[in-house]
Amino acid sequence: MTLQSIDTHFKREYHYLMSLQRYIVGGPKLVKLPISPVQEDKALHWQAGANFLFITKELYVWSYNDSYPGRIEVDCQNLTPSYPIKIGDIEKMLPYGMYLHKMYDH
Repeated sequence: MTLQSIDTHFKREYHYLMSLQRYIVGGPKLVKLPISPVQEDKALHWQAGANFLFITKELYVWSYNDSYPGRIEVDCQNLTPSYPIKIGDIEKMLPYGMYLHKMYDH
């Protein structure tokens, strides 16, 4: 079994429901991974006082690997308002054997 999601209480932030997914060796596994920004303090716009806005906080990916990262780390060092990171750019950051879900094709 692999972890699918953990629901938390909206006020107290404690966990109350954990969903598991059946694990099939060699088959695709649908995994929901959180997006984690790294090196955001090194971006020039961040140092000038701008804030980063994350529209999507987590992504669904298909993993054919037995092991996969617990989160997707996005390098924010070169971010500017004219050069944002798009979902297609994150697909290139995924390890071999991991692909974005088809809901992101549009």
